Formats: sequence, C-alpha cells, structure tokens
Amino acid sequence: MAISFISVWTLIARTVLSSISIEVEPLLIEFGKSGVDISCVVNGTNLIGITNILLKRSESYVVSVTKFKIAWQDKALDNKTGVTVNASISNTMTSYLRLEISKTAVRFPEDVGSYQCILSAFTASGDIKQYRSQSVVLNITGFLESTTNLFSTTNYKNTEVSVQKVA
Repeated sequence: MAISFISVWTLIARTVLSSISIEVEPLLIEFGKSGVDISCVVNGTNLIGITNILLKRSESYVVSVTKFKIAWQDKALDNKTGVTVNASISNTMTSYLRLEISKTAVRFPEDVGSYQCILSAFTASGDIKQYRSQSVVLNITGFLESTTNLFSTTNYKNTEVSVQKVA
C-alpha cells in the first residue's frame, strides 16, 4: 500500500512540476471601465528547456514567445495603444507570458472567449512535449440593449434588429 501511495504521489508531483497555468483577472470585464490581465505561468518544472509559450483565445492564437522574440498572431493587437506583452522563457523555473489590455483597448466581441496557455518544452529524456493549461472564459459586459429599425433595399421590408450600445 505504501509503495502504491508513493507511486501515485510521484505521478501527481511530476504532473504538477511539468505544467503551465493561466491566470485571468478579472474574468468579467465591464466595457470601458476595466482592463484585463492574462498570465501564462510555467510552474516549477523538471524540464530542461522551453521552445515556446502560446496564448490561445477560443480557436485562434493571440500571442506567443520563443527564445528569440514575441510574435503576434492577433495582428489587430500588435502595436495597439494600451496593449502590452511581457514574456521570458530563458529559465524553465520562471518562464511566463503576460498580456495586459487596458480598459481603453478592450475590444468587443473580439476579446471575449475561452483562453488557454500552451507550453512546448524539452523533457529530461530529450523529447518535446506540449502541455496545456485549463481553459478560462473571459466575458465582457456593460452594453445596453436597444432596438433599431433597418430598411431593406432588396425586399422593401422593415426589419427589426437588436443591437448593443456602450453604456
């Protein structure tokens, strides 16, 4: 029984030591009034090297870091005022990727979605493995619902459409 317990503990310890986590603050953004801070953090690890960290939103990638550079996959965020990214993968024990979007740069609906961090790293055996954090959903609120009448030029009918306005 003691050997089984030690084996399970070793497996749990290795899983924890070779992972990446995500932190999103806050999970609910009030449009125009709060920004967001998203961090991918490599937990204490037994890895020998990191090739990259990627931040993914829903089905697309936002930004990544390699040994040589930070690369934007979401080109609309690249060089946008109020958006900063800091990252380092030089030390496997302290590697991270942090994206900050100020309240003036938050986009709706583009920034809404499920965020996840992905780590690619070399293990002690020389293999490259990929680790994924849990997914965290970021929502944006602060819109007032209103109704607008649109006139269609193709079928000459009035169509009622629901739109959202910033509060």
